Amino acid sequence: MVEEGKIAVIGVNMFREEEELHIELHKVDPVSRERSIRRVREVRENRDKEAWERALNELRRAADRDDENVFPYILNAVKAKATVGEISGVLRDVWGGEYKPPSIY
Repeated sequence: MVEEGKIAVIGVNMFREEEELHIELHKVDPVSRERSIRRVREVRENRDKEAWERALNELRRAADRDDENVFPYILNAVKAKATVGEISGVLRDVWGGEYKPPSIY
């Protein structure tokens, strides 16, 4: 259906750019990278582990309910120094992976 043009998909069968784009990728400075890694390790080592664990467990319970707003629990987890990766991991565990748009091809 897409190939015949019956279903319009921007960038696939409509409004395509024919010219090749060359995009230069940003290269992270190794010193900056190591500094960031060290800072995350320090935060993880120095946070209140009980508060961190409690905040992630509360987020897990809230995410498992259909009638609960998870934002306050995410905010509490951030205040307990949970990383974005740790928070996202809890949500992926409860909700089953990452969103993938439905395929129409």
